[in-house]
Amino acid sequence: MKKTAGWIFIISLLMPLGLAWAGDTLSLTVNQAVAMSLQNYPSVRQALEQAGAAEARVDQSKSGYYPTVTGEAVYNRLHPIEEVAFGSEVFQMFPADNYDMHIGLRHNLFDFGKTSTQLNLSRTYQKTSQDNLQAVKTDLTFQAIKSFYAVLYLARSVAVEKEEISILQDHLDETGKKVKAGTATDFETLTTQVRVALAQNRRIDLENMLRKQDIQLTTFLGVANDTRLDLQGDFTVAPVELDEAKSIDQALQERVEVKLARDMETAAKVQEKLSKYGNKPTIDLNFSYGVKNGYLPDLNERVKNWVAGGDLKIPLIDGLRTHYQEKEAVANFNAAQARRLEVEKQITTDVRQAVSDYSSSLEKLSATDLQVKLAQTALDQARIRYDAGVITNLDLLDAENSLSQARLMQLDAAYSYVLSNYALQKATGVDLSRLPEKSQ
Repeated sequence: MKKTAGWIFIISLLMPLGLAWAGDTLSLTVNQAVAMSLQNYPSVRQALEQAGAAEARVDQSKSGYYPTVTGEAVYNRLHPIEEVAFGSEVFQMFPADNYDMHIGLRHNLFDFGKTSTQLNLSRTYQKTSQDNLQAVKTDLTFQAIKSFYAVLYLARSVAVEKEEISILQDHLDETGKKVKAGTATDFETLTTQVRVALAQNRRIDLENMLRKQDIQLTTFLGVANDTRLDLQGDFTVAPVELDEAKSIDQALQERVEVKLARDMETAAKVQEKLSKYGNKPTIDLNFSYGVKNGYLPDLNERVKNWVAGGDLKIPLIDGLRTHYQEKEAVANFNAAQARRLEVEKQITTDVRQAVSDYSSSLEKLSATDLQVKLAQTALDQARIRYDAGVITNLDLLDAENSLSQARLMQLDAAYSYVLSNYALQKATGVDLSRLPEKSQ
C-alpha cells in the first residue's frame, strides 16, 4: 500500500510537466527541461525562501502600528520588615510576602512617521527579493536552454561524425580489395587509414563533450546523472525582430537587472528618509491592570489596581550619530543612482551585441545552407567521375569529406542561430520560461 501511494505521488509530480519516461530514459522538450530546472534547482528554492523572509519582514514592520501587551507576575520576600509601634500595638510597614500580578499595554501614539517609513523600507526589500527571484529564474532558464541545445547539437555532431567514419571504412574495405587485385596502391590505403583515425579522434572528443553536457543538463533537471536523455527538438525557432532602438527601450523597461538597480535606489532613498528620525521625539501610551498586596489597612490582601499614563521621549544629545547616519544614507543613495546608470549602460551594450550576433548568425546560416548544397552537388559529380574511372578513390574521399564538414558547419551555424536568438530575447527582457512551445 505504501509503495502504491509512493508511485502515485511521483506520477502526480511528473504529470504537470508532461514528461515521458521509458525505463531509465527521460524524454522531454526544451519547455519541459526549463520547467524541471525551475522546479528542482536549489538556487530557485533559496530565492523563494528569501522572498518569504522579506514578506515576513513586512509583517514585522506592520507590528509597529499595534500595541504590545505583556503579562508579568512578581514575588518578593522582604526581611527584615520595617515596623512602627503605637502604644502596645506594632504595625508592619510592608508585607513580608509581596505579590504583584498585572497585564501591561504599551502603544506608540506618535513617532513622526518613523514606523510608516520603516514599513516602506521593508516593502522595497520585499520587491527586491521578488525581482531577485525572477533574476534567478531568468538565468537558470537561459542556462538550461543552452545546456539542452548543447546536448542536442553534440549528439547530432557525433551522428554526422559516425556517418563519415562509416563511409571511410567502406572506402578502406574497397581500397583493400583493389590493392589485392593490383588496381590500387598501398598509399591510398594508408591515406584512408589516416583519415579514419582522425575521424575517430574527433568522434571521441565530441562524445566526451556530450557526456559532460549530459551531466550538466541532468544537474539542472535534478535527476540522476546516469539518466538517459531523449531530447525532443530541432534548431528552428521563431525569428526575432531586429530593431535595435526598440529592443534597447524594451530592455531598459523589462530587464530584471534594471528593476533590481531601481529597487536598490528606492531602498536607499527610503533609508535616507529613515535616518532623519534618529533624534525625533516619541509619544507612548501605557496602561497596566492587575492585583498586588501591600495596601493599607490589610497589607496581605491582594487588591485590584490599574495604572495609566503617557511617555514623551525627546532625544537631546546623541553624539552626532543621527547626523552621520544621514550622511551615510545620502552617500548610499548616490552610489545606488550611479549603479543604476551603470546597469543601464551595460544593458544597452548587451542588446547591441546580441543584435549583432543574431544578425551574423542569420547570415552564417544562409551561407552554410548554400555550402551544403554545393558540397552535395560536387559529391554527386565526383561519384559519377569515380565510377567512370576519371578520378581516384582519394579524390572521392575529398568530396565526401567536404560534404561532412559542410554538414557540421551547417549544424554549428544552426546551433549558433538558436543560441543567439534566445540570447537576444534574454537581452531584451523577454521571459524565456513563458515562450510558447513552437517558438522553442
